[in-house]
Amino acid sequence: MTITALVSFEDAEWQLNDDVIQPDRIAKLIDRASGIVLANVDDNYPDDWAIADTSPIEYDVPQVVQQVTLSMISELNQNRENPDVMSSTMIRMLQPWRTPTMSSSPEAE
Repeated sequence: MTITALVSFEDAEWQLNDDVIQPDRIAKLIDRASGIVLANVDDNYPDDWAIADTSPIEYDVPQVVQQVTLSMISELNQNRENPDVMSSTMIRMLQPWRTPTMSSSPEAE
């Protein structure tokens, strides 16, 4: 089993602070934002966040990763024209969980 939601429904609902948004839309925003964030972290980290001996598997997602996901939820909700673009700030916040690449190393610049 892999993690699909990096934040709870309640946290996303609080972040959006909008009583008019339908629950199914919030669920879709959580799914899309979590997918975008997970695409920007190393593949090993979701498994590293798993809490041992829990069934079904529970995850202890770092607060910074949750905050980036909540920010992405807000961005997806507000900016529907260019929805899948993470800000450079969000990417920097995820840096501890990203695999270094040639293009991001100081020597490559």
